[in-house]
Amino acid sequence: MAQQDIYKLVAEMNKNNVSENKKIDDIYDMLDNIGKGNDYSTVNENFSNEKKSATLKDMIKPAIKPKFPTSIRAFDNRSDCFFNILEAVDYGSNNEEYVKGHRTALEKYYEIAKNNTKNFITLEGQVSDEYDNQRMANNNDNFALGYYDGLEYVLRALDKSRDLIAKKIYENLLKELN
Repeated sequence: MAQQDIYKLVAEMNKNNVSENKKIDDIYDMLDNIGKGNDYSTVNENFSNEKKSATLKDMIKPAIKPKFPTSIRAFDNRSDCFFNILEAVDYGSNNEEYVKGHRTALEKYYEIAKNNTKNFITLEGQVSDEYDNQRMANNNDNFALGYYDGLEYVLRALDKSRDLIAKKIYENLLKELN
């Protein structure tokens, strides 16, 4: 095992959908075995080879919460505002499994909201219940972590859409009264 290319090992672990901590533990075990008299020329060669396109750090990307948008496109009602917030999410170059989990949560509640644009109170209850139930999810699993953060994002979008539409109504009332 020590003579295998470290990049091949990481790729194989990624392909087998092993959790991030398990991947890292296996890599450290392999590196420990190298230091015990085993041949480490392949590892040394790979790290010094500048032609490699990715490093170990690039292959195991951390999961980073996407930032909540600071500006929202024009909207006429709460549902438009909510949909605009969900559509504005930017993942950058985030962990692929994390993004899948996050998108799954957003898409699920986007569809539910599309089917009932007049009753967001029920939607808030559904998201809040699932969010509370997901707290015990495996934090070592990037998909589960992304899904949980996606639920939090949906809750924030619901709160923000309520606040923004209330502000818009208030401003329109002031304009009409003056």
